[in-house]
Amino acid sequence: MSGKRVRNSTIGEGIYERIKDYDTVSRKAFLDNLSEEHRQLYDNYRIAKNSANYKNRDGNRKMANTTAREGMKKLRATRDKKEYAEQRKEWDKKYHEKLKEKAATVIQKKAREYIVKRR
Repeated sequence: MSGKRVRNSTIGEGIYERIKDYDTVSRKAFLDNLSEEHRQLYDNYRIAKNSANYKNRDGNRKMANTTAREGMKKLRATRDKKEYAEQRKEWDKKYHEKLKEKAATVIQKKAREYIVKRR
């Protein structure tokens, strides 16, 4: 699944709940007449729901986590450090912007408190 994961899609959930009791032929006919945008929301919701259900059964979560770790190790082995450095630049930039905003709100709050005390 590529792109953003959609776990809380009201449209996707509504479609899912509506057609879950349909038989296979009716479900296919309904989905064929659905707009592309709504079909994508439905598919994303269905995949997220199935994944959550799968991970909640028996020891599947532990197995999925170990499989994901192994996959990430393989992925990291194929990349070089320059790629990581480029990726980190973007992440660090977002992190520092978030910190600046947080610091600015704290400073403004303290300044307001100080002004109120001085009056």
